[in-house]
Amino acid sequence: MITEEIEEIAGRLINALGDHSESILYYPHPFGTDGFVVIFRDDVTSIVDLIAKAHLCVPSETPLYCLRHREMFELSLPVYSWVYLVNRHVHMVYWLKYEGKVLFGSDIRERLKLPAAPHLLLASHIGVSTHYLRSGVILDWLQHKRYLELIDTLEQQIKMLMATALLLHGHWNVTADTVAEQFEHFFPAPRLKKVWSEFRQLMASRSDDDEAQSKSALEAVRLFECFVRQLRSYAQ
Repeated sequence: MITEEIEEIAGRLINALGDHSESILYYPHPFGTDGFVVIFRDDVTSIVDLIAKAHLCVPSETPLYCLRHREMFELSLPVYSWVYLVNRHVHMVYWLKYEGKVLFGSDIRERLKLPAAPHLLLASHIGVSTHYLRSGVILDWLQHKRYLELIDTLEQQIKMLMATALLLHGHWNVTADTVAEQFEHFFPAPRLKKVWSEFRQLMASRSDDDEAQSKSALEAVRLFECFVRQLRSYAQ
């Protein structure tokens, strides 16, 4: 998000909520849309109305978290919901704490608590990712011959899971371009390395032929399931 957009949204949030807020912050996100966090004062009572006002200040696709000060711990809790919410939430508190910017009020970043049990984040992420893909994507996209989209989506989800797994080692500062290399460094298990190597080979050898794409998509599904099976042991 460019500076002008951040300043415009910040101005709207401050004008609408400044009298009720302890802090308003912006954070970047390496795997999705940047977002905003509004921390209301603990004595705020009409929080539902204020949250509604806050959402009117940001574009609909922009992540927005609104909490009272005493509820800040919720930012580091696991989320079990739709996969796009998990993808954007897991790393949010890390980037807010270390790379976020205070737009209004006090600097509460030092008071943000990081997840005490990152393996629970990984377990939640694995559960949501597999449920979402199995029930709402894989079978449907195979049936409608959306083979290349499926392969790309599975690659994206594998990288997202890699990024969440790296939190077990306190390693949060990754991007889509760097996550695979860093994952291989911290998780050198031969089976994980073999699955990811085969997936990369599949990505590099994609064809324009419909039948070949179908076979590649089925292989991508198999490799995704193999990856998840191996990764699940770290989420115990």
